Amino acid sequence: MPLDRRSYRDRLRRARGAPTHVLDVRIATLGSGDVIELRLPAAAMVAALKDTLHSRLGVLEFEQQLVIGDTILREEQILADLGGSPGAPLQVTMVRTPRRLGISGSDDHTLRLWDLESGKTLTEFIGHRDWVSCVVVNWATQRALSGSGDGTLRMWDCANGDTLQEFQGHTGPVSCVEVDWQGQRAISANHDKTLRLWNLRNGESLGEMRGHSNRVMCVSVEWSLNRALSGSYDRTLCLWDLETCSRIKELKGDATWVICVAVDWPSQRALSGSLEGTLRLWDLQLGQSIRTLVGHHGWVTCEAVNWVSQLSVSGSYGSILHVWDLQRGQILQELRGHDGPVLCLEADWASRRAISGSEDQTLRLWTLTTGADDVRQAPAIATRVLRGHQGNVQAMSVDWLSNCVLSGSRDSTLRLWDLESGSLIREFWGHIGGIQCIAVSWE
Repeated sequence: MPLDRRSYRDRLRRARGAPTHVLDVRIATLGSGDVIELRLPAAAMVAALKDTLHSRLGVLEFEQQLVIGDTILREEQILADLGGSPGAPLQVTMVRTPRRLGISGSDDHTLRLWDLESGKTLTEFIGHRDWVSCVVVNWATQRALSGSGDGTLRMWDCANGDTLQEFQGHTGPVSCVEVDWQGQRAISANHDKTLRLWNLRNGESLGEMRGHSNRVMCVSVEWSLNRALSGSYDRTLCLWDLETCSRIKELKGDATWVICVAVDWPSQRALSGSLEGTLRLWDLQLGQSIRTLVGHHGWVTCEAVNWVSQLSVSGSYGSILHVWDLQRGQILQELRGHDGPVLCLEADWASRRAISGSEDQTLRLWTLTTGADDVRQAPAIATRVLRGHQGNVQAMSVDWLSNCVLSGSRDSTLRLWDLESGSLIREFWGHIGGIQCIAVSWE
């Protein structure tokens, strides 16, 4: 049985420091035609070779298939046992086998990296001391940034599960995080009434944004403009300048907690959802509410907006989803079928589809109205109902191109579904707490 990857690296470090003979290894990469020459301790294992190739080429260990002749090498094999001698390097071919990967964060304080094809856990990320509330991943560099109820953020190496950086400064649970991978910055919203801007290179806080008087629950960022808009339980939204970490405007109008927000930065418009069951359309330049969308019977939990067509779909604790005409502030369509609060939502406006997850333990696929005739449509029912979870469906990631969705539930499992047939493709077991967040590499 393969050993734990940390054990492999420990053995490699010991082998590198040991007074033993070395072995030259010549790696040919299938496809690119590149040839890499390495020198490793002869007592090192194939897993150590994969670790070195990951450092040199950036190819994850579990995407490497190493072959000698027609024999696939096992990670626990010793290099010296495979051949090679002074003046005659060990000839190995590397075949890269890209995989669809997913990361989940859980109430059990951990994250897990999954192989979506096999359903297996590839890496477990251990370090947080409370629930994992959010995660953002840069799949190209194999880095993940997570936020937790313990008040910290952590930068992880996806290949081995190591913590690369811990970000400390908040005094309450992290609500959400947004990342600028190119600029190596991140912004976090927190229950301690603040937002913080972070330097991802060294883990230092670049600034603290104070102005809210209650929990900050959501944030939308435009990094190129150095602007952020946050929503809070204090009934306000705040527009921030990220260069100075100062507040530009405070937007007042909601009668109660702001739960979610979406922003169209070119037009300086924003749409917020609140506990009172309304959505508000805002003009960010003026700092004023343009109109209020009334119709939900329970707080608005999630939203998706098409700013080009001025349409939005929203979910609430009232179990009904609404499709809105933002220009007129009117309901175009009701999506009925859930028997409990709607907790998560994604929409694909090009194909006029949306999918929602609910406390009723189901996901439902909907066909959306185009709003072309400006007439309120009859209530719609779901075109697919995905049943199988035994708890609230509270996180999801959708690939509309391949018609797949990965859902996470309070029942501690993830499920991969085929949207075309509505059938379950695979179930993922490993967490011992509810799933709070998901990120997927669908390519």
